[in-house]
Amino acid sequence: MSAPAITVHSGAAKAPGRGIAAWWQALPLTAVFVLFFLIPLALILMVSFWDFNEYELLPAFTFKNYISVFEGCGSLSESGDLCTTFRTYL
Repeated sequence: MSAPAITVHSGAAKAPGRGIAAWWQALPLTAVFVLFFLIPLALILMVSFWDFNEYELLPAFTFKNYISVFEGCGSLSESGDLCTTFRTYL
């Protein structure tokens, strides 16, 4: 008497279309992530380079915002610690 043949199926062979189904399941989360995180982040980054005056933002590319934040940070003074923090984390 001979032993019965044992067939081992590897998990490498996937049913057709299973990879596409996973992408369709991830699509709603991706849409929410883009809509509520990436788009607002891009808008904040864009507006941070706009020009400003006392009461309005003017859509023009400038480094004026960042220059006004770091102005006076070159000297050691009482506010020197805050400037070091800004330079480290920005």
